[in-house]
Amino acid sequence: MAEISIKRKPSRKELREDIIIGFVVVLFALFCLLPFITMFTASFSEEALIKEKGVALWLRGFSLDAYRYVFMYPDDIFHSYLISIIVLVIGTVLSITMSLSTAYAISRPYFKYRNIVGFFLFFTVLFNGGLIPTYILIKRYLHLYDTIWVLILPQLAQPTNIFLLKVFFGGLPDALFESAKLDGANETTMLVKIGAPLVFSGVITCLFYVVLAYWNDSFTPIIYIESKDVQPVQLLLQRMNDYIKFIQNNAQLGGGMAGNMEVPDTTIVYAISIVSTVPMMIVFASFQRFFVRGMTVGAVKG
Repeated sequence: MAEISIKRKPSRKELREDIIIGFVVVLFALFCLLPFITMFTASFSEEALIKEKGVALWLRGFSLDAYRYVFMYPDDIFHSYLISIIVLVIGTVLSITMSLSTAYAISRPYFKYRNIVGFFLFFTVLFNGGLIPTYILIKRYLHLYDTIWVLILPQLAQPTNIFLLKVFFGGLPDALFESAKLDGANETTMLVKIGAPLVFSGVITCLFYVVLAYWNDSFTPIIYIESKDVQPVQLLLQRMNDYIKFIQNNAQLGGGMAGNMEVPDTTIVYAISIVSTVPMMIVFASFQRFFVRGMTVGAVKG
């Protein structure tokens, strides 16, 4: 006999609570979206109107001058995007691999040095060597200065991701790994075929954090990158204002358009922000459900 499910009609009190909660959530979402909407409309507005009346939620005229200047040299933009993507892909793969294997190791009760490793990881969260010693180490001893590896290696081991994955591994029953050991599986097999699939939500959460950290890292290239050959898009966009003003003052280098048109120094800031933000918005939209699930599971596990 088929089961008949009877849905209970919510009471008036529950309806009021749902309406209030929904209103608060929508209001909070609007507050989060308003800065981006303002930035988006300002990037397409006319420079003179923005300077005269300020930014708004709606367009003040319509102009593509800011984006024309941002993409005045598309080869440089494309090359910088390529560098950023290479750094992002290689760094993310290596960082997730390192975090996953380290978290698995310190979550196993039979690993003798797990407390020592955990202590050193936690110590690096509280203290660091400082900018000058790190600069000397990277430039003089590791010889990573002005190379693509200086954008990748310093962020490989992220203790917060390791501890988050450790929480996920700690919630798995030991019987799974013990039975796999009896079947002859080694640690690598247990990590790849048992542990990693079961903590997939946590891996996706850490993946989002790592991608965000690599993409938004503008401090490292400012300190350690000089050559345009390994200049990521974040550094290129930060230097764009000075670069375009230099072209404006040297019309022969920038061509007729740079010499004859006024540089939209206000709207170009918003255009640069849009160009650097959109890729991360796409990534977040693609992995949002995994990210929310991972954060929820990680928050309730002890």
